[in-house]
Amino acid sequence: MCKWKAYQSSRVKMELPVVNHEDYFAKIGDDHKFPINKFGELANYLTQNKIVKKFHKPSACSFETLSYAHSKNYILDIQNKTLSKEGVKKIGFPLVDSVVQRSLVATGGTVLASKLAINYGISCNTAGGSHHASYDGGAGYCVFNDVAVASHYLLNRGLANKILITLFKRAKSRKF
Repeated sequence: MCKWKAYQSSRVKMELPVVNHEDYFAKIGDDHKFPINKFGELANYLTQNKIVKKFHKPSACSFETLSYAHSKNYILDIQNKTLSKEGVKKIGFPLVDSVVQRSLVATGGTVLASKLAINYGISCNTAGGSHHASYDGGAGYCVFNDVAVASHYLLNRGLANKILITLFKRAKSRKF
């Protein structure tokens, strides 16, 4: 028996910590070009295929944590839905309650996933990766930069010394 097979057979199966929340599905309209349904479809796929038994549920990201990576004025403009028309157009989503809630909870989800990764060695957020937003504005369907927020969260609390972020461009969307 080769070493790999011996190792593989004695492996302990670990539950993959995955973060998901029903608020990841924002009400942006059925005719919107962003495939918002993919978040629910991914969650269903993971549970139906027994990849995940139970999701970790995030809370909305706090103002303090958001301000590690975003200006206070921008955060308030999102929370109060007072962002300029140009700013809303740059994001690509309508600035409605469900989009604001989704953005806060999804960013909180990435912060939670980063903490879970420290404890378990790996973790996933089904709505993470909104990396197009900058310090004072959103872009490309990204209201907040959850990757930057979570990175600053870990660094500011001394939970990490260095963080490497890699982005992979997918060649084609997968239908779940």
